[in-house]
Amino acid sequence: MPGSYADAVDKLNSCQRNAAVLEEVRKSRGSSNKYSLPEMIDFTRRIGYNPEDFDDMNLIHVTGTKGKGSTCALTESILRNYEGKKEIKTGLYSSPHLMEVRERIRINGAPLSRDLFAKYFFEIWNMLDSTGDKSKAGYFRFLTLLAFHVFKQEKVDVGILEVGIGGAYDSTNIIHKPIVCGVAALGIDHVAILGSTLQEIAWNKGGIFKNGVPAFTSEQPEEGLQVLQDRAQELGTSLQVVPAFTKEALGNVVIGLAGKHQVANAALASSLCRVWVEKVLGEKIALPENMVPKEFAKGLSNARWPGRGEIMIRNDKPKITWFFDGAHTAESVHVCATWFKDASQSNAQGSVKRVLVFNCTGVRDGDTLLRPFAK
Repeated sequence: MPGSYADAVDKLNSCQRNAAVLEEVRKSRGSSNKYSLPEMIDFTRRIGYNPEDFDDMNLIHVTGTKGKGSTCALTESILRNYEGKKEIKTGLYSSPHLMEVRERIRINGAPLSRDLFAKYFFEIWNMLDSTGDKSKAGYFRFLTLLAFHVFKQEKVDVGILEVGIGGAYDSTNIIHKPIVCGVAALGIDHVAILGSTLQEIAWNKGGIFKNGVPAFTSEQPEEGLQVLQDRAQELGTSLQVVPAFTKEALGNVVIGLAGKHQVANAALASSLCRVWVEKVLGEKIALPENMVPKEFAKGLSNARWPGRGEIMIRNDKPKITWFFDGAHTAESVHVCATWFKDASQSNAQGSVKRVLVFNCTGVRDGDTLLRPFAK
């Protein structure tokens, strides 16, 4: 008899945590990266799959430093709300979670139920145990295996995969032939793992490109874009740069995710979806003059991504308005501060007291991340 959701979470938490995995990579100065994909493929085979088995999920693979989660959320919403010849059953794998780990795996926009999470979790857990191999998948690897298994069992029409860290050596990068790949905005993060320069980081992110698979990127700094273009050529594909939507291009469409920066993520998501619809459904989508396709307008407007640019109003006495975001790089914190300034001014009524609640993991420079909020 399968265990409960609480049992599944307990066992998952017994797996090696991401911080410990990253510390091992840092100590090895990146040399342990060469084992990442072979080990992940071995785990995949132990649960009865080969990477090629995931091709029929019509995958969309997205990386980036800032905006990859938002791009995935927009992509999922566009396809789920697409009004074409058939309804599209979507699967989304993202990280991190906000409240519960099951949020990382979504079917048709909704987090996997506790019962289904437990059911599929123990199927994977028991299969790995039954092989007699004592090696255990770490936390993120296990969840990636679980996402693949869930998407297969739930028979999704599209699986949207957000890279965890980097790209080239990420657990999601065992996939064989996605439909399309995307790169959101690049920035400096995870320097101990990916490198301290934009060029090094771009090289790693570009590792998700696949031979003959269309690739798109948001507009990037010149030094990062050149590396992405070189990686695309090296890996046998072409890379197209997607300009952010202008006000004119959006027309009456209001993007469901808050922040001026979402115009770039929305444009990238629209390009990914256009290729997906054309290749999988055989339906042509017009994208004139970088305008929002009418078929995608509903999905862009209906998109939601909790905890990212989210506003929650509590009508207590005194009235409290909460502004939530998960920015954690120097660049994204500047974007967050700009969003908060604009949004808080438009929500202000009478005398207002502003209080900042800030959390920062030990590997990041808290002083640098706090500065934009002091201006």
